Amino acid sequence: MHENKIESMKRENQETNQREEIKHDELIIINGGSFGKRIQNILSSHNINVQLITTSNYTNITNRLYLLQVYGVSSAIQRKQYYSDYSINTTGNITVNWSNIKDIIKKRVDEVKRSIKHTENTYSVKEVNEHIYINNIKSTASNIVLVDYTTDTSTDTVTLDNIWIKLVNDMESIPKSVFISGGNKKSVETASILSDLGCKVYVSTSDEVFLSLYEKNIQESVKNLLLEKGVTVFFKSQVISVNKTNSITVTISDGSITQTLSNLEYFLSENEYSITQDIQKTEENPRITRITSPNNYLKHAEIDLLTRIYPDIFPIRDISVLQDTFRLTPSFIYTNPPAASVGYTEIEANKIYSNVRVINPKFRGLFYSVCQNKSITDYKLIFTSDNNEVLSGLHLFGISSIDIIKGFSIGMYCKLSPEDILSTIPIHPTSSEEVITG
Repeated sequence: MHENKIESMKRENQETNQREEIKHDELIIINGGSFGKRIQNILSSHNINVQLITTSNYTNITNRLYLLQVYGVSSAIQRKQYYSDYSINTTGNITVNWSNIKDIIKKRVDEVKRSIKHTENTYSVKEVNEHIYINNIKSTASNIVLVDYTTDTSTDTVTLDNIWIKLVNDMESIPKSVFISGGNKKSVETASILSDLGCKVYVSTSDEVFLSLYEKNIQESVKNLLLEKGVTVFFKSQVISVNKTNSITVTISDGSITQTLSNLEYFLSENEYSITQDIQKTEENPRITRITSPNNYLKHAEIDLLTRIYPDIFPIRDISVLQDTFRLTPSFIYTNPPAASVGYTEIEANKIYSNVRVINPKFRGLFYSVCQNKSITDYKLIFTSDNNEVLSGLHLFGISSIDIIKGFSIGMYCKLSPEDILSTIPIHPTSSEEVITG
């Protein structure tokens, strides 16, 4: 009885502290994920208190956990396909027993969740008359950032933010046909993985390329990869209409030709990056900033936000300092094979430096050496120099790219020179040798 009373008092104190934090934080970021953590890290050095709040309907993190597990399944299927086209015999056809695989994925996700010692509290968030209420308490924070905020509480709709959760927990089988509108990271990842699982995928983008902010070698490699997987691609195209009466029908146009696709199971649309700021009418009102899909604009969205909400601390004239802070944040793209990128692209480097040197090795990875079905590994290294030459950009496409780039991106903080790279001994993955030798 005495212990229960103590526990009850602890809970009450914790809830009281939580309420005070919610009311008085300088900045509250709602559903910011890794984007919010990057903002929190940089503002902590300026003694600005930032609280990260997650709502119960926020699915991005859990969806990524499921994505990684489904990605592992699609990678295994791809390996079996490659084995079957040369000397290694595989028994039976390459089929996916989805009911068994779903159970395995669920167990693995549960294991990962249990291994995470820190569990985040979830909050209710409501917007009423230009005020934000968190757990039914009106927030008095100076700034509130709403990331991908929606009032839609429906959990039935399949989106790019929950598709892997839905695929494992709700869908009885792999979809037969899916249409994806968008050309950024989530779109190409979803197209690659679903096609590996046997789904017919259509992708349209208004751009001329996929992944418009990435280096050209990644853009080209991902495009060729999806085409090889049988994905139907529409560049410079707009979705005119989506009819969901019975099965889904999508009408698209590139300005000269209009096409209609019928009998689709799902239509998935990727949100474009945007940032808007509400006018602060009184000092009592928080300044509310709304940001959509910041991870589609990695390294730029962070700067957009900081220069808007704290222009005195981060004036536009000092934007190069912020660029240096965020440019070494690596980005991973879970296609099969994957891509990874960190630092300047060639175009960005040429805008800043007068001396830019580019190395672009292309080769067949060891895994594909005796396969009939081969995939190019394409690396691009960007070196810049004022006085001393350093590695300023690394853009990889091919098996193990994600593992390789993690180590080099850490080294790039120390301004890796060509000599530093040449003195490195690449042990594993084997393709990392090509980063060393160029």
